[in-house]
Amino acid sequence: MVKNIIFIGGDGTDRLTLSGASTFTTVGVTLSGVEEFAVTSTTGSQTVNLSVSDADNFSLAAVSSVAGNLSLPANGNVTQAAALTVSGSLGVTTTNGAITLTNAGNTSNGSVSLANNGAFDVGVANNRALALGNVSVIAGNLTVSAAGNISQTLSTTVNLTVRAAGNVTQAASTTIAVAGSTTFNATVANASITLSQANAFVGSVGLRATGTGAVTLTNNRTLVLGNLSVGTGNVTISATNGNVTRAANVTLSWAGPASITAPNGTVTL
Repeated sequence: MVKNIIFIGGDGTDRLTLSGASTFTTVGVTLSGVEEFAVTSTTGSQTVNLSVSDADNFSLAAVSSVAGNLSLPANGNVTQAAALTVSGSLGVTTTNGAITLTNAGNTSNGSVSLANNGAFDVGVANNRALALGNVSVIAGNLTVSAAGNISQTLSTTVNLTVRAAGNVTQAASTTIAVAGSTTFNATVANASITLSQANAFVGSVGLRATGTGAVTLTNNRTLVLGNLSVGTGNVTISATNGNVTRAANVTLSWAGPASITAPNGTVTL
């Protein structure tokens, strides 16, 4: 069953709070001229499809909890004033604004998809492991932070920064394609970075792991290394269809065994 809610705001700042569970499997909420929205509770089988228009700046204004899925397309900026909990999947799309969901208390248990189509930044944080779905950022920067492992199926055309308090891994048969610069940082000791699929990094790629954390990176074209800092863990880097070079003014440092290869090119460091 589907329940549709249309809410039209007036002057000033308007807020809609969706509270309590219901028997509807899908709740569609259309907001026009409404700047703030909150969800207090839903059932695990529900999907909340939220559509926002005529609001330049939209905020998830209170602690919101969605037991099912949450879809949020908006025309302007999407921010939050409090933590967001989504047990299912979360999808946020903006057509003319930034996405700033960087509250450290966010809890996303399902995949998180993010997209915008302008020169705006996108940021997301999670207080546990984070599984990224489709991510498309046209001309801004993408920053991802998680208090756990990050796994991803990701395509973006700008700079990418991934910081994880745990291992950074990549799902099988996926490609990470980034036209700008990329940085992967495993912030806890002994955490590893494993990106061993047929990736397509065009800009420089920086990697940081400490302790015994290993770093594995495969690129299906020429690879330009950014700053590389690895403790005693193994370093395995390969450009399968091009050269391996280094960007200007970067530092390459590791203390463990290293294998840096270019089967169809040259390695110049």
